[in-house]
Amino acid sequence: MDFQNIFEEFKQAIQKKLHKNTYRIYFRDIAIFINFLKDYELNEINKTTIDNFKSYILELRNEDGFYFLPGKVLQIFNDTKLFLKWLKEKNILSENIPTQKNKDFYNEAVRNYNKRKFKLIDANAGTYSNDEVLTAFKAHIEKYLNTLWKKKYFKRTLFQLKEYSEKSNKPIIELTEPDLSLMIKNWCSIEIYPSMPIVENTLTHMYFILRLFFRFLNEEGFRKDNPILKWTEKDYRQKVSLILKTNKESKIKSRYYSVKEILTAYKKYLVKTCNNFCDIYSYYKHLKGFIRFIVSKNKTIYTTDEQTISEYKIYLLNYEYEPKKYYTAFYQADKLRCIKRFYDWFTNEGYSLQHPLKAYGITEYQKSIENICKEKNCIRESNLDLPENYRRIYEGATAYEKTINLNIKTIKTHERGWKFFFYWLNQTGIENIKEVDEQVLNDFQVYVLNYKSSDGKVLSLVSRIRHLIAVKRLFQYLSRFKYLNHDPSFCIKLPKHARGLPTNGMNHREVKKLLSLPLEETAKTIRDRALIETLYSTGVRRNELRNLKINDIDFTGGLLRVNVPKGGINFQRVIPIGKTACNRIQKYISEVRSRQKNVIKNEYLFLTKDGNQMSGGNILNIVKTWITKANLKKRLGTHSFRVSCATEMLKGKADIKFVQQQLGHTEIASTEKYLRLVPMDLKRVHSKTHPLERKNKNE
Repeated sequence: MDFQNIFEEFKQAIQKKLHKNTYRIYFRDIAIFINFLKDYELNEINKTTIDNFKSYILELRNEDGFYFLPGKVLQIFNDTKLFLKWLKEKNILSENIPTQKNKDFYNEAVRNYNKRKFKLIDANAGTYSNDEVLTAFKAHIEKYLNTLWKKKYFKRTLFQLKEYSEKSNKPIIELTEPDLSLMIKNWCSIEIYPSMPIVENTLTHMYFILRLFFRFLNEEGFRKDNPILKWTEKDYRQKVSLILKTNKESKIKSRYYSVKEILTAYKKYLVKTCNNFCDIYSYYKHLKGFIRFIVSKNKTIYTTDEQTISEYKIYLLNYEYEPKKYYTAFYQADKLRCIKRFYDWFTNEGYSLQHPLKAYGITEYQKSIENICKEKNCIRESNLDLPENYRRIYEGATAYEKTINLNIKTIKTHERGWKFFFYWLNQTGIENIKEVDEQVLNDFQVYVLNYKSSDGKVLSLVSRIRHLIAVKRLFQYLSRFKYLNHDPSFCIKLPKHARGLPTNGMNHREVKKLLSLPLEETAKTIRDRALIETLYSTGVRRNELRNLKINDIDFTGGLLRVNVPKGGINFQRVIPIGKTACNRIQKYISEVRSRQKNVIKNEYLFLTKDGNQMSGGNILNIVKTWITKANLKKRLGTHSFRVSCATEMLKGKADIKFVQQQLGHTEIASTEKYLRLVPMDLKRVHSKTHPLERKNKNE
């Protein structure tokens, strides 16, 4: 008869008589005995077999890789005796098997355990460095608990232990129980990330790892005692909970702060702790949206509770950012994550003890609303959806623009304008393009002027012009290929677009401040510094920069070839690039780019961390991050370096035609607008001729 089948029959017979927890321990112990019997036949179970089993469990290790303690060895032995008794009752065994008394066997187990331990202590006697004991423990864990070693909190616990040991000038093997109690108290002040204090569950995980570690040191002979042997999980949790509560209460601020004061402080915290402008922008934007919501509910940041959060969740679920368009499950969950980050900071800094999102988990919440969001978004209709009766014209116009090799961005802009126009025609009941005349186009021009999105925003002047240009191009196509007898779009007059001053630029002092930021030199900062130096030195556009290839730079001659300029290949140019920028780029290529993925396949100069070509958004994010870190108060972006390059050249008395060539302007008028940013001659004349200026000079 198979032992496994006997065991299953035994489990069914005993299961109902035992408590759930007792049942698990009981059968786990007997499973050890069944595993031992795999090389035996049923008729071979006798006193000798049981003696062999006793010797087996005395040297057996548990799932953590430690020898069973004497008490556990006795428990396994007793559970095995109950199983043997059941076998006899079922007549599976023909006779009772005599076994050793519990007391005698327990004493034997104690003697065996101590003998082995002291033997290891003698063998491992000596002083060990922290690295030596940690390496030995790592080998033990990799052998018995390999999955545990991969956990972040496991490595973090050992790192914190080593750090505390070094700060206290005591090797790990000499740390005492008071030392470790003080260490735990210090751990209660750790921040997982800035203003996110460590939580009780994390500290409990760390306790279990400490318990494993010091038991290993004791059993393997690295130290004679286990300093945390008497620590229990219950006492530890109570102690940690009290310390965390005391830490929190000691930070409480003495007064209430206005929303403006709180937002200012929070923004400074984000700038200091976030390494990415997109993160700063996202956290701040979502918080401001949340504040608008709670104000509508007559709540404040201080009085927001779990009920308010529940109402906000419902609001997000039902919010239409466009007609019948709803947020995705991930976007909603991420919004709440940003709010949680704020309250982590808010409570940690002592503004309040109230944390309405303390138990929030982004993954769990996202899964809980995924099906609801899918159902909502499956039935949505968008004002960008293309009416079927105009699809053929839309596809024909798109195909035509591709054949004449228009820039892909231009085609996309026209497509958006056409969808917008066709949607309006459908809404007004015009289902045939031949019904469109000058009056209809005039009505459309008025519609574009007065159009408002779902959140009440009107179209910008540039968007209006783009939509109208798209319509004009559409009717040029239709009349050219005889879909229409004449072109009614001649009546469309584009809104006047005044040329104001260009985007804000930076003076040389501000750029120098930006480039001298004391950031740690990592692969990312080396790349970013080279990228910003290139922007400032050459004044290239963002899209021109992302399309630069390594072979486009002549490092010896200090020249750069712009192969993908605005306007197409007819406007390719070769321009100077400064020596400093060249040095930065060469450092980036040799120290960073050469070690990246896809580097052989990818010719582009600036790559993402995954070895892919950068997008325009990647470049803008880098620039905005550095500008934010440098605390430059102006509204600046990628184009600001182009403006700075032009204005600094003009200040240095560069001829405007050379500046035009550097920037790649087709018309001198485009370059002349930069002259308005450099009124140096006007300033000199003003200081010489204005009476107040002359008076000040004389004084």
